Amino acid sequence: MTEARYAEIKGHLIPARPKAEEAAFVYARFERGTFGFVDWYPVPTSEFVHRSVYHIELTDGCRARTIKRAHDLECSIIELHSHPHARVARFSGSDCWGFREYVPHVYWRLRSRPYAAVVVVPNGFDSLVWVSNPRLPNGTADIVLAGKVLRPSGLTFEKGDCEHATPEI
Repeated sequence: MTEARYAEIKGHLIPARPKAEEAAFVYARFERGTFGFVDWYPVPTSEFVHRSVYHIELTDGCRARTIKRAHDLECSIIELHSHPHARVARFSGSDCWGFREYVPHVYWRLRSRPYAAVVVVPNGFDSLVWVSNPRLPNGTADIVLAGKVLRPSGLTFEKGDCEHATPEI
């Protein structure tokens, strides 16, 4: 993705005076182990059921339209949201709990396309990727901007935080 596009997305997620968490979706094609940017959708305030500094919940309509758009584009979804006042980039327990239900659903609806999630804080980000199993993250994803590689904190994957929130089957 271009640096300008990344700045636009990050500006949406971490505005100058954040009042609550923000969200966006990136549509990307997954080829040879890499997500390639196609388009993005900044979630407007009208698409939240609940929104605070510590938690967000999207409307069913927003989630359905996001999946439909990914299907139409033949893309994977990369979910992004912010923790605007956090000092360390890491997914929360409620984030991991949400992945438990949502990732398998999207994986099924998009015919086993990989899914990724990114949490952005003012000074960095963390990420998780589900490639081969929608119930267990495979690792993390870097962000590449015109050859410059930005690495996630990796804390959530390293500590196995979302493994414990995911049911075993």
